[in-house]
Amino acid sequence: MRTALIHSPSTEDKALVVGSIMTTKGCGVEYFNIKRIWDSAYCRNPVQVLDSKSHLVYISDGDSDDLSSFLFFAGMALGKGIRVIVVEIAKGLVIPENIRHLGVVLKPEEFEDFIYTEIERFRIEDKKAHARRILLDRGISCFDENFIMMVTSGDAESVSLFLDAGFDPSLADAKGTPVLSLAVRAQFPKVVSRLIDAGADINRLSHDRGYSPLMDAVQKNDAAIAGILLERGADPDIRSKDGQTALVVATGRGDADMCSLLLAHGASPDIKDSLGMSSKDYARLFKNEKLLELFNHTSS
Repeated sequence: MRTALIHSPSTEDKALVVGSIMTTKGCGVEYFNIKRIWDSAYCRNPVQVLDSKSHLVYISDGDSDDLSSFLFFAGMALGKGIRVIVVEIAKGLVIPENIRHLGVVLKPEEFEDFIYTEIERFRIEDKKAHARRILLDRGISCFDENFIMMVTSGDAESVSLFLDAGFDPSLADAKGTPVLSLAVRAQFPKVVSRLIDAGADINRLSHDRGYSPLMDAVQKNDAAIAGILLERGADPDIRSKDGQTALVVATGRGDADMCSLLLAHGASPDIKDSLGMSSKDYARLFKNEKLLELFNHTSS
């Protein structure tokens, strides 16, 4: 975050205070005296005052003679996408009401709290812009469809860039399948982890199968991804659209190792599905003594 801090001679001390608040937070600050800014000996080219700047801060003492200069720089800043902040000293600069909304007008005592919040906002926005630039440099346009494509291709680095660029980690495709479920089905553990780190809904059911990501991992017999999901808080007892739990799915496959993993994370063998059958009931139906012993030991 780099700032052009413009002040009048009478507000120079206040400008130094405001500037020091920003520099202690790692912001670059350049100071400009508005009474001298049109003097070529002081400033060779006023247009360059805003070069490479992200913010314009103006310290106003209410001198109406400064209004035209302020409006000149504020207009330039807004045209470049630079945020305008006015710190009002005394009665303040008389800014026309119909343009006040284009910037932020603060009292001196409000500035410190505001700038801390602004630095964090700028950090997030700058991170998004940087990620989008990298994606575009790679020839990847920033659209939902391309984000989904990177997920299903296992390109974890590009997925991270899309997430940094502000894309929703719980995005679903046209069929209503969340990207986390797509990553699980494609068996890309790095992509799964990055989506969870970014806040993906770990228990969201897909519209096509009605499965949670954990159920998809169990169906794929992918213990590594199932472990990631369980360690990160996936609910082993959530039910699919058919009322099945992940443990019922694992029982249907006769997968003792997966059942053990689910039981270790609190899965219940007694939850019944839409047919009124529990994991324990299915183990009994299939005469799977190993699973029955496992479930009975857990229940006891």
